[in-house]
Amino acid sequence: MNNTARRIIGERMRESGYRGRDYDDYPRHHHDHDYDYEYDRHERRHKAERHHEKGELRLTKADIKHWKHMLKNGDGSTGEHFTMEHMREVIHHIGANLEEYDEMELCMTANMLYSDLCEALRPMVPKEKEAVVYANMAKEWLEDDDGPEGSEKLALYYYCIVDGDE
Repeated sequence: MNNTARRIIGERMRESGYRGRDYDDYPRHHHDHDYDYEYDRHERRHKAERHHEKGELRLTKADIKHWKHMLKNGDGSTGEHFTMEHMREVIHHIGANLEEYDEMELCMTANMLYSDLCEALRPMVPKEKEAVVYANMAKEWLEDDDGPEGSEKLALYYYCIVDGDE
């Protein structure tokens, strides 16, 4: 888990009254030098701070573009599988709640899920139904009642899991 993720999660836990582990004090991940650690910590903190919008964390268009291009899909392909145009065709048919997230975030989530699950679901999902199936899964992932609102959940996933691995 990167330092930005630790800080964000720590802030959210403190806001909710959680009194367990303070993620700001979580041990640093390995770096060759302390300078590398401090520089990385500084850069990630400023990156996350630039993305706060009305108190909520959201990905920027640049973050989403970067993430889409770096996807390594389970089928051996790279990059996005579903374009925005492709997703727009199905978004309104699935009843997506575009108040908690936007079309771009739903499209990114569908691509993320395709990247991770396409091989497992290939025997069950016909090619012509892929967009509807992955859009529905993305909708459910973003609208999950057990977590933060969709936009924030996607941003936390990106900063904590995806961006933290770079």
